Amino acid sequence: MISRFILQILLLYALLAFADSILQLGLTPLAVKTPYLHTWIERGNGSSPMQQWPTFFTTTRTLGWAGMIRVDNKTFPWMGSLAPNVTTPVTSEITPTRSIFRIQAGQIQFNATFFTPIEPTDYARQSVPFSYMFLDGFPATDSQPHNIQVYTDITAEWVTSDDTQVIMWNTTETDTMVYHNLTRETPPSTVNNGDFAEDSVVYYAMAKRSGFTWQTGSDGDCRGGFSANGSLANSGDSDFRAVGSTTNQPVFAFSVDLGTVSPSSQLDPVVVALGLFRDPLVTYATESSMQNRSGYYWSEYSSIDQMITAFINDFSDARIRNGGLDNKILSAASAVSPEYAGILSLATRQIFAAMDITIPSAQPGQFNKSDVKIFMKDMGISLRTNPVEVIYGAFPALLYFNPSLAKDLLVPLLDFQSSLLYENPYAAPDLGAKYPTIPGNSSNTRTLAVENCGNMLIMAYAHAAKSGDGSLLSRYYSILQSWANFLIDNSSHPSGFVTADGLNGADMSNLAIKGIL
Repeated sequence: MISRFILQILLLYALLAFADSILQLGLTPLAVKTPYLHTWIERGNGSSPMQQWPTFFTTTRTLGWAGMIRVDNKTFPWMGSLAPNVTTPVTSEITPTRSIFRIQAGQIQFNATFFTPIEPTDYARQSVPFSYMFLDGFPATDSQPHNIQVYTDITAEWVTSDDTQVIMWNTTETDTMVYHNLTRETPPSTVNNGDFAEDSVVYYAMAKRSGFTWQTGSDGDCRGGFSANGSLANSGDSDFRAVGSTTNQPVFAFSVDLGTVSPSSQLDPVVVALGLFRDPLVTYATESSMQNRSGYYWSEYSSIDQMITAFINDFSDARIRNGGLDNKILSAASAVSPEYAGILSLATRQIFAAMDITIPSAQPGQFNKSDVKIFMKDMGISLRTNPVEVIYGAFPALLYFNPSLAKDLLVPLLDFQSSLLYENPYAAPDLGAKYPTIPGNSSNTRTLAVENCGNMLIMAYAHAAKSGDGSLLSRYYSILQSWANFLIDNSSHPSGFVTADGLNGADMSNLAIKGIL
C-alpha cells in the first residue's frame, strides 16, 4: 500500500511542477500522455466544460476536438464550441488514469471517458504516444428505444502552433481499422515553439465496426453532413491547406451509427485513439556528437500500423489493468484524506506524461534496447530537461511504481556529468533548458550546488535501497564521491547557497540537513 510519505511527496511533486499552471487554472486532463500530447479542458467558468474547445496545457493554444451525438435525428454537440442543442453535464469524475463525463442529450445519457493508460512496468506500452477516448452507457431517461449516432473529429491545430502553416494528411484503411494522419507540409526536426512540438505527426484512429464511417474535409461538410444524415461519406479531401482556413477548416472525422438502442441493449464502447508521434524524440549531447534518440516503442513495433493496431486491440485489457491501478492508488489515498485522492487523480498522469522513454538507433530500423534513457520535461515552468528538484520531488512515487523509472531518469544526468563535457565539481541542476534538444548544463550553478549534490546522492542511495540494484552506485562511484566531498566541505555552515525554490541566507538548516543526509 502507498505510504503516507509517498502520498505527501506526490503532492509535493504536483505543487513543485505545476503550482503556477494547470492546478490553479481549474483544468481537467483529457489526453495527457507525453510532453507534447498534453490536452486539457477548462472548467468552472460558468459553462459546461464539454461545450468549449480543449487546449494545450499552456492554455494558449486551442486544440480542435469535436464531439456530437444524434438522437432521433436531432444533433447535440457534446464537445467543442458548437451549437445549437447543447448537451447538459450530469456528473464528472477524475481518476489517476481517466476523466469521465456523464452527459445528457435529449432523452439519452452517456459517458465520455478520456483514458490515458499508465503502464509503469511496461516500457513499450508506456512509451506509446497514444491516448483513448470512448463513449459508452447509453440509457434512456424515458425507458424508450432511441435511434443514436455518434461523431468525433479533430482539426489540424494539433500539429502546429502557427495557423498559417499548410498541413498535409492521409487516411489509411486496413482490414480492421481506419486512421487519419496529419502533419506540417514542411515539418522541422525537434523544434519547440511555445512548448508546442512543430515536428509531430498526429494520428486519429478507430476500429471498424457496424455502422462505422469516416471522412476528411471542411468542418462544415463533415459536421454538417453528420448532422443531416447521421453518417459520413467515406471519402477524403486532398486539398492541402492552412490550419486556420476560416471558411474551409480541414477536419478528420469518424462516426458510428449505433442503430436503435433499447433499455436492454448491451453496446460495445465507441473507442477512438489519439496519438502524437515524433521521431526523434530528443537529441542528447554525448562526447562525440548530438545523438538522436527515439521512443522505446520501436523495440516492440516495426511500424506505425502495427503500433496503432496493438494499441486499439489492447483497449479492453488496458481498461482492466488501469482500473486496478486507479483503485489501488485511490483507496490508499482516500485513507489519508479526500484531498490527497483528488491531488493524486491530477498528479499521476502528469508525472508520467512529463517523460519520454528513449533508445538510440544503431542503424536505420535497429534500436539498442539496452541503452535506455528517460528524459523529463519541466512542464509549465521552462524547457528544462531532467530538473533535479522536480525528479527529487517525484522520486518516492517513481520508486513505488517502478524503481527502473527512477534509475533511467538519473542515468542521463550522471552520464553527462561523468563526461568530458562537464567540469564543475558539483551536481548540475538539469541538462539544459532547450527541450527536446538536450545540450547538457555546464554553466556556473554553484549557488544551487548543495541542494543538487544532496538530491543526487539521496536519490542514488534511495534507488539502491529500494530496488536492491547497486549498479548506479558502483558505475558512478567516482562522481558521487566527489559530490559527497563537496558537501563535506560546504554544508555544515552553508553560505552563498540557495534552495531550488529560491530561499537563501547563511547557515540555512534546510541545506545543512540536505548535506548531512
